[in-house]
Amino acid sequence: MQAQRFNLSRPLPLPVRLALGAAGLFCVLMPAWEFRHALLQPSVLTVFFGIIVLGGWAVGASFLMAAFFGEAQTWRFGSGRMFIARRSAFLAKTDTVHGRDVASIDVSETVWDSRAPTFSVVIHTKTGARYGSAEHQTRAEAEALAALVRAKLKLH
Repeated sequence: MQAQRFNLSRPLPLPVRLALGAAGLFCVLMPAWEFRHALLQPSVLTVFFGIIVLGGWAVGASFLMAAFFGEAQTWRFGSGRMFIARRSAFLAKTDTVHGRDVASIDVSETVWDSRAPTFSVVIHTKTGARYGSAEHQTRAEAEALAALVRAKLKLH
């Protein structure tokens, strides 16, 4: 029997990775290039411009980390087990979770300041591993997904 495949976690597509990487490089390179004369010819303002450049590098490093280490996850279900494929620029790993390995399946609520709360399904294993799904707009959607996962893993 062929395993069913579900994209239950937010993937990070290649165009998004490229945009994050480009933004990161821009934030790292542009301040250093624009203020190169102020940094290479020490004066009273060198420290001020140095702080601006370091700030740009901090922001750029965050974008670059997201581009390189942002993870896409795909859940596939077989007979009483689940295959969790995780991919990033430097990682390609597949974990297998059997129904007997699951400690709990919960619906987690995330409260946002700027929008309505979102919900995701979180699978906790007996070994302490934690796998989370993509966000859902309603609790009902997340509960339906949790019920599907319980059924596929033969947990009742």
